Amino acid sequence: MIVDLYQQGRINDAQSTANHAAAKAEAVHERLASQERRIERLALHCQAMWEMLRERAQFTDEEFVNKVLEIDLRDGRTDGRMGVQISDCPNCKQKTNSRRATCVICGVELPRDHVFQV
Repeated sequence: MIVDLYQQGRINDAQSTANHAAAKAEAVHERLASQERRIERLALHCQAMWEMLRERAQFTDEEFVNKVLEIDLRDGRTDGRMGVQISDCPNCKQKTNSRRATCVICGVELPRDHVFQV
């Protein structure tokens, strides 16, 4: 009888853990689906902007690809990402990360290198 109660408690704990893991997996799946939709919208908007630029400003696809490569190489790596840059805070001169909006030392707003910086 005591063994049965102990065993049932362990079964209940395992079931609870499994339910929690399933709920967490579902939440991650929903976040992933949301991010995929966001990426698709961004890709659509980027394609529209590029086609407008190509038509109106007479840029070529080759010029576009070369500019993407130039921007990608700014951090010294060809990895398809805009890397983090280390720079000096204009106010306190301490080293800061380009992903930050404000300096962690003095709190001043940091200048952005480009408008699409995240």
